[in-house]
Parts: sequence; structure tokens; C-alpha cells
Amino acid sequence: MKNPDNYFSSENIDSVFNKVAAETIKSYREKSGLSLEDVVKKMNNSISRQMLFKYENNLARMKNKVFIDICKALNQDGNKIWHEINTKALNESLDLIAEKNGDSPEDRALYDYRYRTQNEEKNTPPDELDILFNKNKDILTESDKNIMKAIITERRKQMDKQFGEDNNG
Repeated sequence: MKNPDNYFSSENIDSVFNKVAAETIKSYREKSGLSLEDVVKKMNNSISRQMLFKYENNLARMKNKVFIDICKALNQDGNKIWHEINTKALNESLDLIAEKNGDSPEDRALYDYRYRTQNEEKNTPPDELDILFNKNKDILTESDKNIMKAIITERRKQMDKQFGEDNNG
């Protein structure tokens, strides 16, 4: 399989992610037996029934806070659903890329294996910082990246020092 990064734009990936998120939220609501109105009431009417309908039908984009509030109203673990959405969206994206490239099922299976192997330690769903960085990494200058690296390096030093003190104390 060719490198999928060369064949699938972030716009297409966002589109797949939003579609999968909408389908997943709707599925959880329907499985719970709740109506749109029921979910809105559980959210203290922080959004309208029409807005929830738009989210579930991929007619509007959900903000992170709304996603979390919907998960709470559905009595579901937001991290679990987030991970499920990301996994489904990744698989659907890879299927679309394979189809576009004319890749065989064997090529697709090999890429899946390589992806899982490279990302085994990343079994947790991304947090808001991961999402924010990934959506904006293309606009960062080298200077921005160097500043971020300096902040991370300094924070690691602080944590190493704290960890060392905790172990020796």
C-alpha cells in the first residue's frame, strides 16, 4: 500500500470523522431508547432538539464540550466513545484510500498491521491538546515548534526532578 498521507486530505479525513461521530452518537442514543428530547432534557437544554438532530445527521459539527455533554446524557464513557469513533474513522479512511489506490485486501491488511504495531503504546484516545495540535500543526512555524519543544523539555526536566525527589524521599 502506498503512503496514505499522500492520497487523503485533512478535509476528507475530517469529513469521514464527522460522519462516523454523527452515526455513533445517534446509534448510542437509539440503543439507550432515548428520544432527541430526552437527551436534550438530560443536558439541561444546553442545546436544542434541532441542534442534536443536526449533529446526529452530520449537518453540523459538534464541539468537544457538546460531545462530552451528550455522552454524559447517554450515560456513556466519552473516552470509550471517542476511541470507538477514531477507530471506525481510521478504518473507513484507510478503506477509502485503499479503494482509491486500487490496493488489494492483502495490502490493506499489511498497512493495518504496521499501523497497529507503530501505535500500540497509543491505546488511549487523544485528549483536547492532541486534537488541537493535530488540527493546527500545518500552520506552525519553525519558531513556534522550537518554542513548544523548549516548553516540553523544561517541563520534562521539572517532572524528572520531582520524580527523582519523590523516589529518594
